[in-house]
Amino acid sequence: MRIRSALIAEGAHWDLANAWDQAFTDAWQSWSSAVTIPGIPVFPSFGAFPGPQAPPTPGVPMPLVAMVSGRLADMSPPALANRVTMAIGADATNSGASAAISSFATLVGARFVAFLAQAQVMMIGSGPVPSYDPPSVMLGPVTGGTCQGENVVPNWGTF
Repeated sequence: MRIRSALIAEGAHWDLANAWDQAFTDAWQSWSSAVTIPGIPVFPSFGAFPGPQAPPTPGVPMPLVAMVSGRLADMSPPALANRVTMAIGADATNSGASAAISSFATLVGARFVAFLAQAQVMMIGSGPVPSYDPPSVMLGPVTGGTCQGENVVPNWGTF
């Protein structure tokens, strides 16, 4: 939405601005929907929890760059430029369009890398401790739990 508004403020017509914005949104959603947590100990207390069920527990905040996405390339300058070019169609051949698309893709790609390094992800996890069986087994690992985390705390000034 910020992209569409900025383009309209610069005189672009709504269809072009909307298509350009949607191309970026599609790239973002492709990348973000594939983000996973590699083997990082986000919930260290879940290794040995003293009860049948771990309650909702905040995880260790981590930088977004520590996570993995198989779609990271979708946010690269060449991929962004290609998406925008395809989305705006014939408008991509207008005078100055190629330079504007290239400049946008390069700038957003660089800001995206800075964003990854500065954004922090915080999650809440909970789950059962199947091996908990007092009085013989008083603690065990959380297994098959759930994790909720849509809290990305960015410094939007970098993006």
